[in-house]
Amino acid sequence: MLPLGVVAVIALLLPPRTQTLVTVADIPPPVRGAIHVHTSRSDGSGTVDAVAAAAARAGLQFVVFSDHGDATRPVLAPAYRRGVLCIDAVEISSSGGHILAIGLSKEAPYPLAGEPRDVIADVARLGAMSVVAHPTSGKQELQWHDWDLPFDGVEWLNADSEWRDEGMGSLSRALLTYPWRRVETMAMLLDRPTGLLAQWDRVLRRRRVVAIAGADAHASLGFSDEGNAYGDGSLVALPDYEPSFKTFSVALPAARLTRDPASDARTVIEELRAGRLYSSIDGRARPARLRFTARSGSQSVMGGESLPLAGPVTIEVATNAPDGSRIHLLRDGQVVAEASGAVLRHQASELAAVYRAEVYLPGDERAGVPWLLSNPIFVGGAPAPAWPSFVPALESPVYTDDVLRRLAQRVDSVPGWGNENSDRAVGAYVVTPDGTGPRLRLHFEIRGAPEDSPYASLGMPAGKDIAKFTRVAFRARAERPMRIWVQLWTTVPEGNQYWRRSVYLDETLRDISIPFEEMLPTPAAAPRAVPLSRIISIMFVIDTVHTPLGTTGNVWIDDVRYQR
Repeated sequence: MLPLGVVAVIALLLPPRTQTLVTVADIPPPVRGAIHVHTSRSDGSGTVDAVAAAAARAGLQFVVFSDHGDATRPVLAPAYRRGVLCIDAVEISSSGGHILAIGLSKEAPYPLAGEPRDVIADVARLGAMSVVAHPTSGKQELQWHDWDLPFDGVEWLNADSEWRDEGMGSLSRALLTYPWRRVETMAMLLDRPTGLLAQWDRVLRRRRVVAIAGADAHASLGFSDEGNAYGDGSLVALPDYEPSFKTFSVALPAARLTRDPASDARTVIEELRAGRLYSSIDGRARPARLRFTARSGSQSVMGGESLPLAGPVTIEVATNAPDGSRIHLLRDGQVVAEASGAVLRHQASELAAVYRAEVYLPGDERAGVPWLLSNPIFVGGAPAPAWPSFVPALESPVYTDDVLRRLAQRVDSVPGWGNENSDRAVGAYVVTPDGTGPRLRLHFEIRGAPEDSPYASLGMPAGKDIAKFTRVAFRARAERPMRIWVQLWTTVPEGNQYWRRSVYLDETLRDISIPFEEMLPTPAAAPRAVPLSRIISIMFVIDTVHTPLGTTGNVWIDDVRYQR
């Protein structure tokens, strides 16, 4: 039994109990769920069934699992377990942060890894939604920095990140009160991520990005991370799944489930993609209801949608918030209207703008986390990102057909050409007829141990012309979907440096053009800009970042040239 003094201290520190709200008849209940949930398939403690049972006890209707991986693991078919729709996804580690891939219908044909821009492109190619996970994590290697990439969504709230930014006093209090009021204690640790929301608002001015609250639930209640590739070394990892699911959730106000798992999974994913969702901090007050709409002319839309301008614009935010709550309406990231209580109505100007809503419970408005956060309404239409096309004004070949003929004859007077492979890997090039003329074929076999970082490559001289141009281009295909690295290589006193860019290949012969400015240095501390005057070789490299050990195959390469 605890001493009376300790009991008294705990009683003083206990957060208020979760407030029970009255529902509003004209705001239907949403379909509620949790996104970003780990199981024993990676670094979570519970099986899929155990997690589903916890979600059912928390009153959720769907869970999106996101165990760590490279997307090559077979995707679990959608299923109802313990009455909860279970949808399989994956959390992919890139060199610039973690990305959730939601909506995969099958496993990837090669490991998704490497640079974040490539992971995002591959997730899109597989028909899935990419969501940036824990972008403001307290762990530097998990933070996100490249906001210009075309990801589909971002976690505006992440439970793992929320406890990492707390001081020792706050965490000590949480450890004392958690056994008595688990959900309320977890909700107490949540803060408004002001910087992240401002960054999201800036991105919304350029294109559509969905904001999602990520549970990042692990329930890793062990005392050691030994053998856990994704562990963080914490002595105690809290909390359990059920209180995590009761702390906050993602609400889909327009979704209707039919109990058909495949159909319902499509519905949930479509609503997530469209941004027809809001986040609610259920550990503060529940059940949460939000209706966020805008009307112009005869057309009305909800959060996540676009509204064509056809006259005056009326925006309404309706909730079941308790007395004393505050509603903030933001336009292009700035608060343009406020209201006390449960309803806000605003007559907006007939101008294109991005509107979204935040609702604060009494006492939370200055520093607390929004109790409700909507996705935006794009009045006048969502901005479409403009990806400029490139038409070369000048080209210069790296090698000519005469070089290919000499290589085919194995003439020794073509210096700088050859294969560079790790000890047990195999890489060999031949010149073969392919379609309209001779083409280089690189045959590779990736062998060896993972710790050896096996690779196979083909190199050719860069030539002096490279310094006059801004891109390297080539034509290529592979016998199966894969990624290869294109590298620009030079020597330094400490060894070698190279700048590289990964490209996707499959059975279709296609032209590929890589701006030098998109090539990143290795080691990372090397200068960001490619020192073109010092580049010695162009390398085409296959390694285990995107190619599993034991893989054999062929890549065809032709018409390597520079452009500007």
